[in-house]
Amino acid sequence: MDYIKIGIIKNSHGLDGEVKVLPVTEYPELFETLEVLMLAKETEIVKALRVSSVRQHNEFYLIKFENIDDIETAKKLSGYNIMYPANLLPELDENEYYWFEIKGFKVFDMENNFVGELEDYEETGSVEAFRIKSENEYFLISNNPYHVLKIDKINKRIVINRDGLISEDI
Repeated sequence: MDYIKIGIIKNSHGLDGEVKVLPVTEYPELFETLEVLMLAKETEIVKALRVSSVRQHNEFYLIKFENIDDIETAKKLSGYNIMYPANLLPELDENEYYWFEIKGFKVFDMENNFVGELEDYEETGSVEAFRIKSENEYFLISNNPYHVLKIDKINKRIVINRDGLISEDI
């Protein structure tokens, strides 16, 4: 089963064992529905903890686990990733995608020249930028309809307009 990261435990909160979680998903409301959270170091799941309460606090979620009732035990959970089964994510519309679905796609320009492989993305305020690894360098391109022309999930390829391509060496 594949899991994706939906949050990161940043620190403990208070004295009673709550942890502060930064959601890294477009569906943070998932935290309010889960009874058990899978915790991982990097991507390897190492613990499953039963949730006793969840509440939102600014951009974070404060989560209390069963049998964790003190700050010292809660502090030990800092840095764990919270994972969620990929097959249980909400279904998306045809033209929407999850990042893990397109990572590694081959990137081509409009003339069908290979540009590189989609390696990562960066949130840059209101726009996300794709990071593309070519043979010898990295490029960034803004993910907007003028620069990213097509994301073909069936053939695992992306077509871009080279006008939006920026070398990271600049």
